[in-house]
Amino acid sequence: MRRAIGLALLLVALPAGVLALTHAQARWKYPRRFAEVEADSLYRGGLPTAEHIRLLAADEKIKTVVSLTGQTDDPDDRGAVAAARALQLKQIRIPMPGDGLAPFEALDRAAEVVADERARPTFFHCAAGKQRSNAVLAAYWLRKQGRTIDAVLQELEARYDLDPVKEKSLCDHLRAYANYLAQRPVSTSGKSDAPEQAAPPH
Repeated sequence: MRRAIGLALLLVALPAGVLALTHAQARWKYPRRFAEVEADSLYRGGLPTAEHIRLLAADEKIKTVVSLTGQTDDPDDRGAVAAARALQLKQIRIPMPGDGLAPFEALDRAAEVVADERARPTFFHCAAGKQRSNAVLAAYWLRKQGRTIDAVLQELEARYDLDPVKEKSLCDHLRAYANYLAQRPVSTSGKSDAPEQAAPPH
């Protein structure tokens, strides 16, 4: 009887264990802080390697890679660019400072690019998958989806590691960006009005 109960408990626990293992494997094989923002359509994360790009193209059918870092000699960055080029993925580079305090024009452009449904599925990334990626996601939600700044900051804190105390300057910058948007008409269509810019070849 005890063996039967033990077996039943094991069978109940097994699916949860398999699911946890699957999630751990996904975190391991994809870039740091990888996350699905919109189902089968929009993804974010840290700096990818060439292998990450190949996996994202194969598993998530990524068509566009948006880099928020400047052009570097980092081997991972160079490898990712080369892999994306070999797979004929669209590459767009919009350099931003590491703290995410990008000029509003850069946030505008990034929001338009990640909103472009014709280019999806899209993966956008910075180095650590945190401040710059949070800034761009906030810009997208504010500019293209019309969310309030309070709702945006709350969701970034809940889902994407935003620390409102340690990252107060970023929060203040995003509030200023929201005020900037409020002063001008903004398109909320899913098509980008921003000019395309390929990532510079390495």
